[in-house]
Amino acid sequence: MTTSTTPQADPQEARRAQVRSLLLGARAAQRADAAVTAIPVAGPDARVASYSQERMWLLEQMMPGYNTSTVIRVRGALDTDVLARSFTVVAGRHEVLRTVFDERDGAPVPRVLPAAPVPVLVHDVVGNDAGERYAAGVEFARELMREPFSLADGPVFRVAVARLAEDDALLVLVVHHIAIDGTSMRVLWSELSRAYTALAADREPELPPLPLQYGDYAAWSRAHQTPERLGHQLEHWRELLAGSSADELPTDRPRPAVRTGNGSQFSFTVDGELGAAVNRFSREHNATAFMTLTAAFSVVLARHSATRDVTLGTPIAGRERPELDGLIGYFVNTLLIRTELADDPSFEELLARTRANTLASYEHQELPFEALLEELQPERDPSRNPLFQVLFALGDEETDDLVLPGLATERLELVDGKSRFDLNVALTRSGDTFSGIAYYESDLFEPATISRLMRHFVTFLRNALAEPGRPVSGVGMVDAGERERLLAAGLGERVEFSGGLLTDLVDTVAAASPHAPAVIDSETTLSYADLIGRANHLAARLRDAGVVADTPVGLWMDRSTEMTVTLLAILKAGGAFVPLDPDLPIGRAVQVLTDAGAPVVCADAERVALLAGAHDGAGAGCAVLDCGPGTLTESSPEAPDSGVRGDHLVSVYYTSGSTGTPKGVASTHAGWTNRMQWMQAQYPLNPGDTVLHKTVLSFDDSAVEILWPLIAGATVVMLPPGLHRDPRAIADWSNTHHITALHFVPSMLSLFLDEITPTRQPLTHLRHVISSGEALRPDLVTKFHHRLAHTPAHLHNQWGATEVSIDSTSHTCTTDDHEADVPLGRAIANNEVLLLDEGLNPVPAGIPGELYLAGVGLARGYLGDARKTAAAFLPHPEVPGVRLYRTGDRGIRRADGSLVFLGRADSQVKIRGIRIEPAEIEHTLRRHPTVNDAVVTKWEPTPGDQRLAAYITTHRTTTTDDQLIADLNTHLADRLPLYMIPSTITLLDHIPVNANGKTDHRALPQPTTPTHTTTTHPNGPAEELIAGIWTDVLNQPHLDIHANFFALGGHSLLATRIVSRLRTTLSPDIPLALIFDNPTIHTMAEAVGHLLPVSGTADGRTSL
Repeated sequence: MTTSTTPQADPQEARRAQVRSLLLGARAAQRADAAVTAIPVAGPDARVASYSQERMWLLEQMMPGYNTSTVIRVRGALDTDVLARSFTVVAGRHEVLRTVFDERDGAPVPRVLPAAPVPVLVHDVVGNDAGERYAAGVEFARELMREPFSLADGPVFRVAVARLAEDDALLVLVVHHIAIDGTSMRVLWSELSRAYTALAADREPELPPLPLQYGDYAAWSRAHQTPERLGHQLEHWRELLAGSSADELPTDRPRPAVRTGNGSQFSFTVDGELGAAVNRFSREHNATAFMTLTAAFSVVLARHSATRDVTLGTPIAGRERPELDGLIGYFVNTLLIRTELADDPSFEELLARTRANTLASYEHQELPFEALLEELQPERDPSRNPLFQVLFALGDEETDDLVLPGLATERLELVDGKSRFDLNVALTRSGDTFSGIAYYESDLFEPATISRLMRHFVTFLRNALAEPGRPVSGVGMVDAGERERLLAAGLGERVEFSGGLLTDLVDTVAAASPHAPAVIDSETTLSYADLIGRANHLAARLRDAGVVADTPVGLWMDRSTEMTVTLLAILKAGGAFVPLDPDLPIGRAVQVLTDAGAPVVCADAERVALLAGAHDGAGAGCAVLDCGPGTLTESSPEAPDSGVRGDHLVSVYYTSGSTGTPKGVASTHAGWTNRMQWMQAQYPLNPGDTVLHKTVLSFDDSAVEILWPLIAGATVVMLPPGLHRDPRAIADWSNTHHITALHFVPSMLSLFLDEITPTRQPLTHLRHVISSGEALRPDLVTKFHHRLAHTPAHLHNQWGATEVSIDSTSHTCTTDDHEADVPLGRAIANNEVLLLDEGLNPVPAGIPGELYLAGVGLARGYLGDARKTAAAFLPHPEVPGVRLYRTGDRGIRRADGSLVFLGRADSQVKIRGIRIEPAEIEHTLRRHPTVNDAVVTKWEPTPGDQRLAAYITTHRTTTTDDQLIADLNTHLADRLPLYMIPSTITLLDHIPVNANGKTDHRALPQPTTPTHTTTTHPNGPAEELIAGIWTDVLNQPHLDIHANFFALGGHSLLATRIVSRLRTTLSPDIPLALIFDNPTIHTMAEAVGHLLPVSGTADGRTSL
């Protein structure tokens, strides 16, 4: 078999499609024009390379060895002298086989060499037996196949014979693609057969004269294909490709900066039964088999690439003119077939669409692909092909065109180890059977990946033909066995946890160890007996206030022992706690409490005052219970009977909402109990162990830091309010209190690790560090293992969602995670993680999909919002009566079954571990009277520094830009938490949109940082020092000393970096609160001046 890595075109398919167009009269003018005789070359100076030759020449410069080869086993007495003379005859007839290319001004110029005898290299193969000689002969052939040609010197083809025995040989022909294509190879073998037959009989070969040479065609095509003639063709391709991008399959290995062309191949078959169904279905729908196969393959490629828009390349013979039929040369053109699946058509609809697109491509095939590239000027990347990465072709079975008298010939299928595309799928039809070879770039893909892709293609094809009226998203591509394995890989261990609800578990600990320390803050230590007694008493008060099972109760307090008492009391009363960020604006707090329908809110003194001053005088009409310091001293031995079961509510956490209103996640006791008991089973805590509670209450990990240690008899250590932003304080408290377990988002974990030294913070008791909320980077795992090498600490990467009782997967990091993406791990006990496509079909390994969660941890839904609940909590595709939660996160499954996070499938973003719906911020911006429209995106000015950036259009006013942005920041601060306020607001004349009328995020400009009409420069060493640090950290030069740090785009992590720099430069005693209390260079310098002596420092730090 011909071993070209460029598949043979299917001229029969092209002609059948063109005949249909002819019947419609679409090509009448073109066919009339085709009768014109080709223009002969005036002389050597007029010779030009065709478009195809020019591209082949360029490809050869970048990646030598663009060859096509045929290896034929010949049994019998092969006469190599006659063979050489026969090749000389053929080469003498076809100038293209004697054409070399000089370079002039960076372009190839053809030069025809005089006819000369063609040498045939004869190699006598050595070996002990026939098997060894055959293997050696094959290796000899492969070496010839891989060897590049010199296009400047020639020749452009080589012939060799490897003699295995007197009557057994391998005939090897290698030709550079600049001189030949698949159809031309058949012409060559046909002429060679006739020449050999004649010369072997001592006759002169009788071959018909050629009407023209390939050089005549090249000159004619250049002159014929004028801009005026090709203008309408070019317009077609421009419209077809508008908004498309080159498809990319997920690779198993990083893409090399420059393509090497290293390749391999995988063979597969569409059997006769399925092939007959393909042919029958195609006829019934007035289509060709190529169209049906292309439609099916496009869907599978789209799923593997996680896209709904696929552009395939396909070769076409390019020999419409009859006088070209007997010529040797490279005539093949590459066409593009684009398939869009956004509307989820049925397979019948998709075939009709593919048929129309294919016919349109045939209709506009006159434009050379190379000319299209010249006109479109796509961005060039040496690691990729322009416009498409996957070639797909169908050809008819090749016949044995080489017929030699007295000899038996057999084509061999040998691999030259080259691939010109990421993937090149070549199908050959023989009756109803389609044999396929997938050539692929072995630098990118493992053999198993390509095998799986082809298996999915055949399975999808079979299923699509069985149900052609079904939307393609619902047509499966995995067989039953693979489906079962994929679903099993997502199941967590089934465990029967005992002990009742969380409050029951804590009561059991208290009964066993009443005097053990339960909660510690900077002023108070509560034993388990104190904690339970006070919680019991407060629970009775809450019952008297109307709290029963499933009653939402507001919890708005800073970290303290009282907060822990209050949380337990709410649960003991039967209520579900509704936690609020202590720094929440009063308007947002009232909004949350109103939406929850909370009859009671438990608050400390500062929040009690805020609620009393709210516009309705009662904080959304609910009773306010002061639970601050000194208020919860009374104790009761028994808790009231709440009647709570596992399916009752335990909490209502509010997250950002896409409609402009936050939504409350209503979780159950069963889910939370399962989560905490799994934590204790996985990472056992013992009496005497300590967990640092540092997370803000409104984030669900906060409750884990409280409830996990309490069910284990360990101690909760409360970090003082405000210090959760300070990694130095976290490290110091962890060391002082012998902390056993810590919880971080990765961005804060990195800053915490910066503070660790074995002498200052030995952290010898630290066993578990849990990372969640953001993607954990490999470099951070490396940093962890380096910085904490002196401790027994392990790093656990967890992932999940509030809707499924917080984290639902876990992975303990090892040194293997230093180089590759850190896995999400596997599902926790009694939970399930599924990777599904848009049709809720299981997604195989190596293919991006969307992550769904199910199991005992699943929340009821969104409190009081059936519509949002129905949209996010869907029926399980495999288990009737069971629900699953659509996380909106994208992932991919590795071959070992572990999952890796890829990002969001929707517009939701995470900033420093906090889920944010940009739509909610956009909605709030549009409520400002000056704003016409708004778009909010995630922005990363430097790697790892994730921020929000807003873009607005306005109704023009007399307000200056600076005044308007300041007004908008105030507007947002009154309505949204601090973490939802964009770092920058950029004013635009209009919001860019794509062809579908949607916001084109790629066309948004870089965010603009705030500017000031007048800049007050630093004055004195303190302001100069601080200004320099701000400039480095904020990456903004020429800062005004009166500009607000947060208005300039600063956030808590950047504040931490600034204070860390000041501690290193000036004094380790500078508090993090300094920048929050003094958020300008000028006020910060004054505050630093009050803190530090004016004279020099004893440890060599800079003095002011």
